Amino acid sequence: MYTEKDVAQISGKIKKNVIVLTAVAAVFIAVFVASLIIGIEWLAMLMGAVIFVTIAYGLTAYIIPNARYLGFLKEMKRGLSREMRGNIVEISEQEEMQDGVRVYPVRIHLADEDDERFLYLNVSKKDLFAKVGDDVCMQCFGRHIRSWSAL
Repeated sequence: MYTEKDVAQISGKIKKNVIVLTAVAAVFIAVFVASLIIGIEWLAMLMGAVIFVTIAYGLTAYIIPNARYLGFLKEMKRGLSREMRGNIVEISEQEEMQDGVRVYPVRIHLADEDDERFLYLNVSKKDLFAKVGDDVCMQCFGRHIRSWSAL
């Protein structure tokens, strides 16, 4: 389910967001410096606040979440995985955040252990996933579904 295309796509988003944030911040910094040179104190104070808000918002809303997801994808690629075989009991429609990733909880019945477990399916991969009632074999990284195949 996860490919190099996913990593390249998120890396591209991060680069684009950094470029846009840098350009916007550079314009505001130029206005800030110009207001200091000219001596317009209120504009310098205003631009200082605008620069802070712009950088803080850009980092928290765009760059940090994408960087966390990129780290998750890299860890998913090289981390340990285990195989689970079972029947899908339920796929929740309610999104959750787990490890910085938006996921749907998936309840699966493991026939070998006569147990039910919750695993997490990436929101962007739901269309590629099996349906409720299907018997599946899943490769999992922690509690996240890395890949699956029908039994």
